[in-house]
Amino acid sequence: MNFTYQARQAGGGTSAGTIEAVDLAEARRLLRGRGLFPTAVTEAVRVGQEAVRTRTGRSTVGREQLADATAEMALMVRSGVDVAEAVRAIGERNDGSPICDVMRTVYESIASGALASAAFAQRRDVFNEAYVASVAAGEASGNVAETFERLAELMRHEIELAATVRGILAYPVVLVGACGVVLLVAILFVLPQFAEVFDDLDRPPPAVTEALLTVALFARAHLSELSAVAVATVAVAVLWLRSAGGKRWVDDAYVSIPRVGDVAKKLLTARLFRQLGMLLRGGLPLLEAVRLCRLSTGHVRFRELLEAIEAEVLTGGAVGVVLDRTPEIPRGAARMVHAAEASGSLGEVIDDVGRRYEADGRRELAGLAKVIEPVVVLVMGVLVGGVVMSVMLPLLDMTASAGGV
Repeated sequence: MNFTYQARQAGGGTSAGTIEAVDLAEARRLLRGRGLFPTAVTEAVRVGQEAVRTRTGRSTVGREQLADATAEMALMVRSGVDVAEAVRAIGERNDGSPICDVMRTVYESIASGALASAAFAQRRDVFNEAYVASVAAGEASGNVAETFERLAELMRHEIELAATVRGILAYPVVLVGACGVVLLVAILFVLPQFAEVFDDLDRPPPAVTEALLTVALFARAHLSELSAVAVATVAVAVLWLRSAGGKRWVDDAYVSIPRVGDVAKKLLTARLFRQLGMLLRGGLPLLEAVRLCRLSTGHVRFRELLEAIEAEVLTGGAVGVVLDRTPEIPRGAARMVHAAEASGSLGEVIDDVGRRYEADGRRELAGLAKVIEPVVVLVMGVLVGGVVMSVMLPLLDMTASAGGV
């Protein structure tokens, strides 16, 4: 049987070709006997036949599953197992997770003669363009294990950062929601009862109390109409936020809020730099790395930044020049990128800068949460307490006066 292979040479170079052997195990042994370290060995059959159709759409594979599978592949390839066998091992676990089904289809593509990167590309619903391009660069350089390690590390950092943000924001969001429910119940059910009490006392309440009671009675009387208006407003807002103009407004808003915007800029810069640094260190040319980052970046301003970088590099310019005139990028980051371009170590420096700003952003986000939480408690306490006191104090005063009379 003939097998196609890709392998690293002892001197660090790469080698690719075909070898005849009885099975995959013997093919790998023969390659190691030639002083080659195989990174991919597949049976050379069905090459040129109809390719597996690329699958797109929404994936059922979570980020955690993909990160774990990528880390497992890195470990197996690092220990001497070729990519095809690593993919097959994950696919044969049969633990019911969606990633196993995905890996089985990937292995079928590799076994039919496709390169690993091409097999991953056929599952675009799971592996994005940056992932596929990184694997392809790793295949070309013979550093597939290192590529998988970087991909797994980057995904795990993104997962941890998202979990950190959710954890920090959970308490203020729950508190605001609970206070909102309390206010809604008070307006719709409690205050109208007090309106009847004031009517029985036959004395007009203070202006603030009367205004609150009027709002409560109006809301109670027109609950269905107000509910319909609220639902329609939410639907229109959601549709607008999903539009290009709405997304731009949201992106501009949260990077413009004092203190919050500074933290958001650092975290967005960290994600962009880490992804770009990973692609550059994996061997991708600068233009291709920038293009892939642009395709995977959701923030409008950062996508425009990458478009400007691409245009600047095409004309022979430098990345640091574009970063200098971009307000979303911290000034210190632009200076370090300038120095990296001058020294020719752009990939390593960008990755290091990304790590630094990720750590700074997390620390500042935790500090910001410590300020936001008491502020939210204070504001919600003032609102709820204000509603209660504006009704209870006049009622107690009027009741005492009536009793004295």
